[in-house]
Amino acid sequence: MLEEFGPSLYSADGSIVSFFGFPYPTRMAVARLSDGSVWVWSPVALTDELADEVQTIGPVRYIVSPNKLHHLFLYEWTDRWPEARLYAPPGLARKKPELPFYAELSDEPSPSWAADIDQVVFRGSLAMEEVAFFHRASRTAIIGDLIQRHSETTISGWKVWDKTERKDGTFSVSDFQWQEQANEYRCPEGHALRSDWRSFKKPRTRITNANTIIFRSSQFDCAICPNKDRCCPNTPIRKIARSVHERARDVARRIYVTPDYQRSRRERKKVEMLFAHLKRILKLDRLRLRGFSGASDEFTLAAAVQNLRRMTKLIAQGPPIDGIGASA
Repeated sequence: MLEEFGPSLYSADGSIVSFFGFPYPTRMAVARLSDGSVWVWSPVALTDELADEVQTIGPVRYIVSPNKLHHLFLYEWTDRWPEARLYAPPGLARKKPELPFYAELSDEPSPSWAADIDQVVFRGSLAMEEVAFFHRASRTAIIGDLIQRHSETTISGWKVWDKTERKDGTFSVSDFQWQEQANEYRCPEGHALRSDWRSFKKPRTRITNANTIIFRSSQFDCAICPNKDRCCPNTPIRKIARSVHERARDVARRIYVTPDYQRSRRERKKVEMLFAHLKRILKLDRLRLRGFSGASDEFTLAAAVQNLRRMTKLIAQGPPIDGIGASA
């Protein structure tokens, strides 16, 4: 779990979290200070294995969050180490007043770790402020969301992000068979998962606020099932949340794996990048001229400017001509 990154510095990868529909990996850093205590940066989801490995490094005394987005797992760590001091970046204490923050981070490092770690608040971002750290012993810059690297498959082209697949060895939703006529799922052992095990005088839609319908197995079936450890080892029954738009999602899943979709995604990216450039760089976020003719003329002029900018990069430029140029 923990990997040694440098002298007295370790890192650990956590689970994938969703942010505006995009899968984001999580990673934390652990530093052993010169006094033997442990400094934790941006903690990930806490497991017993990770907690044991961190404890072997030393007692956890300080937990820091680099920006106001990194707060998902702070509860777990403060519950496990209530004596540790929790430090907030600018803005997070107001966003999460229920967290027991000890102090807010600034450009000056806390005297508790100033000898080992330096820090500075990165300001000027429209999204948020972030605290960047520098670990002196390993000469490592510890940065959160200021620098990001995504694979092409996660950012080019929208697709159905399937969160139903499990990676812990238990059955995923794809292991259950959907019975359209019976309006139920069938588990690998053949038992039913239904949304309405009993009828009501007043019919219910069963639709939750998340636009899903919960299908549940029978507790009696699960109690005697030989595959319970592979299905729902920590709960008495198995639940499956089925989206009301699941049919459309199935169509999207089938299209996503086709070569035609992969080609259309590459072509669509070229067009979307041009529109993004028009709005962000050329400031064509709204049209100033009224009417269809005025809008057409304005858009044509903006596209011409965009093409001229691209031409200057594509056309090779020769050496300067004598007599032409800026005066000395």
